[in-house]
Formats: sequence, C-alpha cells, structure tokens
Amino acid sequence: MSHIDDEPCTLAADSFELLARLCPDGVLVIVDDGIVYACPAADIILSPAAPGGLLGRSPLSLVLPAHHARARERWAQAAAGAFLAPEEIGLCGVDGRCFDAELCCGPFVWKGRPALQLLVRDVSERKAMLTQLHATECRLAAELEEMTRLHQLSSRLLATRDLANALDEVLDAAIALLGADFGNIQLYNPQKKGLEIVVQRGFPQLFLDTFRLVRIDDDSACARALRSGEPVIVEDVLLDPSYAAFRATAAQCGYRAVHAIPLRIPGGEVLGMLSTCFRAPHRTSAHQLRVLELYGRQTVDLIDRLRAEQALPDADRRKDEFLATLAHELRNPLAPISNAMILLRPNGDYRRRADHLIGMVQRQVRHIVRLVDDLLEVSRITRGKIELRRAPAVLADILHAALETNRPLIEQAGHRLQVDLPDEPLVLDADSVRLTQVFSNLLNNAAKYTPPGGDITLAARRAGGEVEVSVRDNGIGIPAAMLGRVFDIFVQGDKHGNGSKGGAHGGLGIGLTMARSLVELHAGRIEARSEGPGLGSEFMVRLPLLLRTPVEAPAPDAACAPLAGRHVLIVDDNRDAADSLALLLSSSGAEVRVGYGGDEALATIAGWAPDAAIIDIGMPGIDGCQLAGMLRADLRYRGMLLVALTGWGQRADRERSRACGFDAHLTKPAEIAALTACLAAGTPAAHG
Repeated sequence: MSHIDDEPCTLAADSFELLARLCPDGVLVIVDDGIVYACPAADIILSPAAPGGLLGRSPLSLVLPAHHARARERWAQAAAGAFLAPEEIGLCGVDGRCFDAELCCGPFVWKGRPALQLLVRDVSERKAMLTQLHATECRLAAELEEMTRLHQLSSRLLATRDLANALDEVLDAAIALLGADFGNIQLYNPQKKGLEIVVQRGFPQLFLDTFRLVRIDDDSACARALRSGEPVIVEDVLLDPSYAAFRATAAQCGYRAVHAIPLRIPGGEVLGMLSTCFRAPHRTSAHQLRVLELYGRQTVDLIDRLRAEQALPDADRRKDEFLATLAHELRNPLAPISNAMILLRPNGDYRRRADHLIGMVQRQVRHIVRLVDDLLEVSRITRGKIELRRAPAVLADILHAALETNRPLIEQAGHRLQVDLPDEPLVLDADSVRLTQVFSNLLNNAAKYTPPGGDITLAARRAGGEVEVSVRDNGIGIPAAMLGRVFDIFVQGDKHGNGSKGGAHGGLGIGLTMARSLVELHAGRIEARSEGPGLGSEFMVRLPLLLRTPVEAPAPDAACAPLAGRHVLIVDDNRDAADSLALLLSSSGAEVRVGYGGDEALATIAGWAPDAAIIDIGMPGIDGCQLAGMLRADLRYRGMLLVALTGWGQRADRERSRACGFDAHLTKPAEIAALTACLAAGTPAAHG
C-alpha cells in the first residue's frame, strides 16, 4: 500500500472502492473497531456466511486468539499514523477455516472519519507449496544419498573376494537404510535343508540359538519367505497371527517387527535371507523396499560370483585328477593285452596257455569298451541328448543281466552274493539296456569297494506302485559329508571313506552320475546310504511299475547257423578287423566276402549280389558314406541291407550315416549277437 509524506490517504470513497475491487488481495476498512467496508476479494478470503456478512464485525474476531495481542499492537501503531510492512498472522474466516495470512495496515480517512486500512493476503497455499517443495528436496537428497551409498557398496562388492566381509557390508547398509535395530544374513545349506546365520548385528544369544538353523517347514518369517521366494513383512509381531509361535521369543529378544527378504536368483533358487528387526512396530516405505531389493540383488550376484570363482580351482583339480585317472585306467588293460599278444605267438606252450590268455584279452577289451562307453554316455546325458527305447521289461531279467556282467569280478574277489527277488514278475516301462547299465554299475561299485570275502546283497520288492531295488555291501562305506556328492560327475577317490584315490579301485568317477541320470529319465529316484567309513553302503533305486503284463516275445531261433543262406560283404581297411569278423559270420552260416577298401569292395561285388554289406565309414579313398551312396544309386543293389560298423557313435554320426543310405549303425566293437540279429532280420532295427 503506497503513501505520500506519511499523511493518511484521503481518496474519495467511490475511487477507493474502485481500486479495492481491482486488488487481488482482501481490503478492509475499519472505523471505531468495526468493519465498514470489505472488497469482494476479502469476502472470498474470509468466506462470509452471507453478502455483507463482514460489515459491522470486529476485525479482532477474524484473528486467531494466540495472535490477538500482536494484532492490537500493530493496529495501534497504524492508528498513530504509521504505515506497517506485511507481517504473517493467523486468521480464522467466518466459516471456521484457519489459515496463515500476510497482513499490512496503515491510517486511512473513510468518508471524513479516521479509519484503518487492512490488506489481507492468504499465504497458506504458498506455504504449503514451499513445505512440499522442501519435503521433495529432502526426499531427493535422501534418495541421492541412498543411490550414492548403493553405488559405493556395488563398487566395494565387485572388488571383494571375501564373502563374510562383503555380507557384513550389505547388512550394515540395510540396517542404515531402514533404521533397524537388529539384522542378520542367512545362507541356505542344502545338506541341512535350512537357513544358517552367517553374519548378524545386535541379537542376544537366545535369538541366535533359536534361529541358528531355520528349516523350510517352520512358521518363522524367514521360513515363509524361503518357501514362497517373496519378502515377508511382519509390522507388529503381537498383531500378526502368523507369528504367534515366536511371540515369546520376540518379547524376550526385544523386537516387535520383522522383515525377511529372500536372496533369490531371478527365476531360480533362494540362496539365503536378509532379515532386519525393530524394537517397535515398523512400516517400511515402498521406496525403501525397492532399495532393499537392489541390495538383495547385489548380494545374490556377489554370492553367485564368489561361489563360481571358488569352484573353478576345484573343477580344475577334478579335471586334472580325471585325466590322470583316465590315462591310468587305459594303461591298465593295454599292458596285459600287449603282453598276451606276445605270449600268444606260437611255441611249445601255446596250447596250455591259449585259453587263459584269450580269456584275459577278452576281459581287458571289455574293460576298455566299458570305459569308452561311459565317457560317451556321460557326455550325452549331461547335454540331454540321450533317448530311451522303452518297452515292457521284466525287472528280474534286467537284474540277472547286470549280475551276469559282474559275476566274474564278484567271484574273483571271493564275495558272498545274496540275491533276494520276489516271485511275482515286476514289469517296468523301461529301456532294459539302460537300466542294466544302472544296476551293473551299482554291483560293480559294490564289488570294487568291498574287501575280498565281503558280502553283497541284491534285493527287490514291490512298494505300492513302485519297485525298490537295493544294492548293499559291507565294504569301506561313505563318510556322511560325501553322501550328498557321490552322484556328482568326477567325484570319486575318497568318497568311499578310507582316503583311497581312484586308482586304487579303478573307474573314472562318472558311473554314479550316469546311473542317477538314467534312473531319473525313467521317472525314478536313487539314493545313497551309509553309516560311515568301514560300515558298508547301500544304493536304493525306486522305479514306477507298469501295471500290465508285457507281451512275451517269441523264443529266439536256436539254430546253430542263424545266417545260413545269407550273402554278406564286409568292407574295412583294417584287415584284422575285417578278417576276424568274416570268420565270425562264416561260423554262423553266412557266405562272406571281404573288401579292404571302397575300390576293392566295388570290384568284389561285381557279378555277385550280396544280401547285406557291413561297411566301415572312416576309410581312405572312397569312404563308407561315399560307398553307400554309390550302392544306393545302383539299381542292382538298392534292396541290399547296408550296416555301418564304425568307431564313431555320436548322434550326428548316426544321422549322417542314415542320410548316406545306411539302414543300421553299430559301433565298434559290435556285439556279435546284435549284428547277427540285424543281418538275420534284414531290417534296419539296429539303427540309432
């Protein structure tokens, strides 16, 4: 409000009213402590009950009681001729709305009478905006501080190689973020099937004893978060019925609120838990929970990274042990084979030694084949490339086949073998060859890891819709710490208790891995049991039964010449392999001719129409695939059965041979029974 020479304003009333109407603030004129004029803006600010409702009112009635003394003082100064600058004062409108206003006043002449002029400006909205702006600035500053702290924590976690120290830092950051009074980080122990505290802050011993191991099936906040994989927030343990079982513990330990945040791999397993507790009921903001989730993700990445780094040296060590074991295992059978070949040279003692040495060679060759087969199988299994050929199979037949494979080893060690099988035929929907591998492996382990003269028991029984097969021995046993790892690939050596390495008993440490995978492919389960070192071990296999009787296959032809009348061409650049196979097939009644390569095979076949050709793929010059293509392109040989016999047995090799025109694909050394059956049937049943 302007003034000249500090003289009271003497504008005419009509001119003043015109100016007051144009003023955005409220304008009041007071004469003798009563309001004689109020502009429209004043009506809006002070909200009169009716038009003219402010006229005649005491201006002091619009002032909050706490501000009466100050208002009287200023108005007295104005009545004495002073023009006063704006000052904030609390007003209360006619409708009861209280608000903050800036009030300035000065002397005035209203229609020839001394008066006061009051200018009223509502600043409550402006103050609210300033308050909101200040709150926003504080929030942004706090968020900036949190992001800075998060960035600094990330940098430290990326640089650390010490898991315990890193978890300490994460826990301190989480407690600072939430203003918590206590906190801990737990990691999941798969052997104990529970969460174990690894770092903590502020908890009494009672809490640490109670929650030393949190199992997945109890009612604590951590266990519920572990089951669901989602955060569990208990704002007040006294009001949350789900926490009733632990209220007494909470009261004794001095906390009222609990937050449990799972440390979970996205879309995967829970690695641990980040928990905070508060002495009073507590509600955490959504923003704090988001930041806490970022802390959790950083912790998961840290744990995953450090575990991977720690596993690398162990994996490297296992690889070196595996290669050393492989070299040793391959040398073991090769040495006696080499010696046997030298001793088999004709001399005076040939007849006495021939049978013994030939048996030795056969056993060692079977051992090499088994090692190579195991390597190929475990590769297929770990890459998910194995396929089952399911058919109804009688369990007893599978177990007897496994026993027959291992009987020489069992008898050689002088073990007492007990077989306990039920009288009823237990039928499985299974690949009998693969399950024979499983039980043969378990029996082989029992024989190798049981001292000479020990006991081995093979037993089976029906258990509802399943069959349970047990292979038990009284051998060197398995330490408790190794029970959870015996099925891991390349884990071998001292797993059976006495610190012996793989070379002591043989094997590559892949048999049990393969057994577990094959059992699981049959929708079954396998479990290792042992009371400890020196107390023997037991492997229990559970498989679903096929609850119907299989169709019995016709009895095989017992003729001594199953290939009588068959004409067979053998093509192999390895003369020993070709000639020995020719002798075997000839002894089964076949007419056999041999070609020691692709060109010689084409010359041999001219003018002759064989029923089947057994062809090696990897030959110099015209290889097996090229030869098969040439035979398929010749109208004279389009009906010929083509069998690939090769050392290459991967899926890609089989697909390639099929594409070249082969009807069947067998790997060296082929089982003579399978080859004979294939040739006798004249069908591609052996392919795959």
